[in-house]
Amino acid sequence: MQQSDWDEIDACTCIEYCDEDPKTACGLSGIPHVHPETPGWPGITGPCPVHPGRPGDH
Repeated sequence: MQQSDWDEIDACTCIEYCDEDPKTACGLSGIPHVHPETPGWPGITGPCPVHPGRPGDH
């Protein structure tokens, strides 16, 4: 793997499994997706800078 590959992985904010915590569970758990950025909800991400076309949980 090249450094650029690791950088891309580090920059990715796509969520795959969010059903382990009932507060973050959504219907897209199990596939890469993003959560819209929500004030007061740390860990909930906005659009992924690496994969801007990922579906989002709204």
